[in-house]
Amino acid sequence: MKPESFQHENVDYQSSSYLSKSRWISYWYQINEVHQTTANASVLEIGPGNNLVTGVLRGMGHQVKTVDRDWKTKPDYLTDVRQLSDTVQEQFDTVLCCEILEHLPFKDFEMVLLDLRKVSREHLIVTLPYSTRGTFTPYIVFKFLPFMKPISWLHIFPICTRAHIPTHPLGHQWEIGKKGYPLKRIRKCFKTAGWSIKKQYPIFENPYHYLFVCEKNAMVR
Repeated sequence: MKPESFQHENVDYQSSSYLSKSRWISYWYQINEVHQTTANASVLEIGPGNNLVTGVLRGMGHQVKTVDRDWKTKPDYLTDVRQLSDTVQEQFDTVLCCEILEHLPFKDFEMVLLDLRKVSREHLIVTLPYSTRGTFTPYIVFKFLPFMKPISWLHIFPICTRAHIPTHPLGHQWEIGKKGYPLKRIRKCFKTAGWSIKKQYPIFENPYHYLFVCEKNAMVR
């Protein structure tokens, strides 16, 4: 059975409201994590949006192809992420999928993670929204000596979780930290789908975006 029709809301990816400071910061983390995985890695970027990350990665020597079901982003592969392996018949060193999977019904989340294994040789980098409403989120920036780099620390402590109510049929269908979607449940989905989480953290300057760096495991099921 084909998955239900899905696409993003009609977003202007070039607008100043979309290109906020926090989003630029998230772009930096995405680029940095991809660049750290494999030198000159081949990359499949899912949901390229304004193609800013795509362009920078290509400029750094990575071979990047893109996937989207929105033809306006000019993807290399025009398809729904839930039909990815039916369309993409090649593998990439790293798959980058940022702020995409929360737009799908949660029942499809693990299925997509499984499918992403088929197009990734080794790495998967994902960001998902982490709602910090109803949480205690302390952060600290300090350095011991003037010539040392500052050390930053941030942690999200859930206190009073709230239910997620989608405000748009094509918007976020769920978020980490909302009732029924604790971080441990999301981590379990990665593990069940055959991914080992090597690194995970809320982006310090934009904790609404939570980043996972994963590697493929040998499947046991």
